[in-house]
Amino acid sequence: WEVVFVDVTAWKDELLEFHKYVLNNSNNFLVTANKNPISLYSMKEFEDLTLFSNRYDTNTAVMWWGWILNFVDERYIIGDNIKNIEWVFSWTLWYILSELEKWELSFSEIVRQAKEKGYTEPNPWDDLNWLDVARKVVILARYTGMNVSIDDVEVKPLIDKKYSEFNWEEFLDKISEVDDYFNDQAKSAKENNKVLRYIWEIVNWKLSVWLKLVDLNSDLWTLSWTSNLALVETDIMENPLPHIIKSRWAWLEVTAWSVRVWISKMLPLNIKTK
Repeated sequence: WEVVFVDVTAWKDELLEFHKYVLNNSNNFLVTANKNPISLYSMKEFEDLTLFSNRYDTNTAVMWWGWILNFVDERYIIGDNIKNIEWVFSWTLWYILSELEKWELSFSEIVRQAKEKGYTEPNPWDDLNWLDVARKVVILARYTGMNVSIDDVEVKPLIDKKYSEFNWEEFLDKISEVDDYFNDQAKSAKENNKVLRYIWEIVNWKLSVWLKLVDLNSDLWTLSWTSNLALVETDIMENPLPHIIKSRWAWLEVTAWSVRVWISKMLPLNIKTK
């Protein structure tokens, strides 16, 4: 019998060891949405795990429905040098910033609304802190061949990490302290015919995550509120015509669907089902 193991946790050390054990001590398969084993550890750990590409699938970890890991990996394999990647990957942050543009609610009110609608993690800080987006940056950069770690990502958090000390209800009250700041940012953007976007970038081999003013004619401006979008510039696909990957956001059902897709791909042909 061959087994397909699934890891959809956020565990760290114990799951890294489990992943390595499955791959090195069996002929079994592993599908994972857990970003930690391939982002928080060394480049060697990443290479050792992803060496088993036919038995180890990580697509669910980063925008799988847009097929972005496959795309950058293929560019790397054929030698089409990836120059720059610029993207918006967190639909939660996109929702919050796009709601600011309506001038109807303050930043803290929008975050509370997003929490009540189920658009955030149980503690909204988990959406607003830097770690989740930095892990995605590291994974994507590594698939382009870059030898990077989480410490190489220059992050300008959306809000100060001091707010992480509070439980979610206290957190939602405390962040009202930054309402005026975000109101000023949105006002500045409007006056300059720009919009606010929290952008992940790989530019000239530098990794960064920051709040950026984006031109109104940019592809990053034209996002609808539930979308993710990446602009990838390579030797072949240069600006002003980069490769554009746009897709819907991932809620729980989408992640579960993704996991099932990759399990299906690993099943023997004789037991695949529709």
